[in-house]
Order: sequence, then structure tokens, then C-alpha cells
Amino acid sequence: TSRSVHSIGYLPHKTNRVTTVFSTFNFSILFEGQGELIMDGKRWEVKAPCVITQWPGAKMDYGPTEFWEELYIVYHAELLPDLKATGYADPTRPVWSFSAMSECRKMLSQILSWGSAISE
Repeated sequence: TSRSVHSIGYLPHKTNRVTTVFSTFNFSILFEGQGELIMDGKRWEVKAPCVITQWPGAKMDYGPTEFWEELYIVYHAELLPDLKATGYADPTRPVWSFSAMSECRKMLSQILSWGSAISE
């Protein structure tokens, strides 16, 4: 397996709910919208702008109330120790808000300029 990002995708108007167990560790950066995240039976409110994390081996159930705008970044599970060391992967805090919206929008714009291969 690789020691880098597995995949990146952008969902400008996500309406579906996801119920699965991932084999990867994922960040979902939400720019607009709200909903909920249930991880192994524990529930968190989700309100953009925020980040939600999906953990390998955990039962994940999450989605928007109506819709949300999402950029997701998927990492191989073997990188989880490195991600935990950064503080961005904390199973007690799978949802957190951020205030750097203009910087995140710039990042999104740069990623989207790489090509349509990342859009779904």
C-alpha cells in the first residue's frame, strides 16, 4: 500500500446517507449544509463549516439533513498512526468546526483545477 492519499473527491450537492464500515481513514470537509454522524452508535451533530472523520473498522452512519457540499480525502489505514500524531485524527472528536473558510475555499478551487477526475 501507499504512504500517501488514496483518493480525493468533491460532492457539491450530496443528498445521500452513507452507512458502511470503511477500510480507510477519511476526512470530509463540509463547506455548506448540516446533518449528523453516528459512529459505533454515538451521535454527533454536523453543521458546516466543519470536518468529519470516518474511521477504519468503525460502523459509520452519516449524511446531510437535506444536502451538503463535501470535499473528501481518503487515506490508507496504515497512515492512521501518523494522522493521530498530528492531532487531526481523534476518535473522541470525529467532528470539529473550522473558521478558515476563505483558505479552505482556495484549497478547494486549487484541487478542482486539477481536473474533473476527482468529481463525482
